[in-house]
Amino acid sequence: MKMADRYLRDAIRKHKVAILSTQAADEIDILHLADYLMGASPEEIVGGRSAPPEDGATEQDRAWFFKLFALRGIVESAERMCFFAYLQKTDENAW
Repeated sequence: MKMADRYLRDAIRKHKVAILSTQAADEIDILHLADYLMGASPEEIVGGRSAPPEDGATEQDRAWFFKLFALRGIVESAERMCFFAYLQKTDENAW
């Protein structure tokens, strides 16, 4: 599927509407997400208390629920986007 179709770009432009979409992933690797996708350390994203240990992080330490919200629409004749990510530790004993 083309990204323009997936994110309804033609509908946004034609009808001048805003569209909210979400994408979720259960047990995404927080180290991969932080370093590779966000270019930041896990501590910067989730705080030192919640981040996995630097040495010897287990699979459970690295497993996080991730949900991305994307709001797209037309503002002052230009396409605008706003992203919000929600992260939650998947280990029920983490707190």
